[in-house]
Amino acid sequence: MVQRKLQNCSICTLSSVSLRTGTVNRSPYNTTKGAIVSLTKSMAMELAQYNIRCNTVIPGSIRTEMVMKNRTPEELQQRVQASVPLCRVGEPEEVANLLLFLTSAESSYMTGQAVEITGGM
Repeated sequence: MVQRKLQNCSICTLSSVSLRTGTVNRSPYNTTKGAIVSLTKSMAMELAQYNIRCNTVIPGSIRTEMVMKNRTPEELQQRVQASVPLCRVGEPEEVANLLLFLTSAESSYMTGQAVEITGGM
């Protein structure tokens, strides 16, 4: 385990909006995404004494291979317009920018948080 306090140390995990919305035929996936949030919150409490911050990012529909799989762009756009207030799919770079913030000194007072990046879902 950690022997001393660290400076600006951060652990970020990735979950999914499916932890609260559910998905047909994806129960194990959805369950693990909920478990990631719980694990991250527990780690935040356990590791705070070493100055290690732990947060999780909860993405919604992001333009990834998994989201695009078995869907035409038109089908995806219809789904997104029906469920995402910003009416678009998020870009991987947008998630990366959030992760950069969470691992930087700019978020030095954030730990144990589950931060959604979902376009308002």
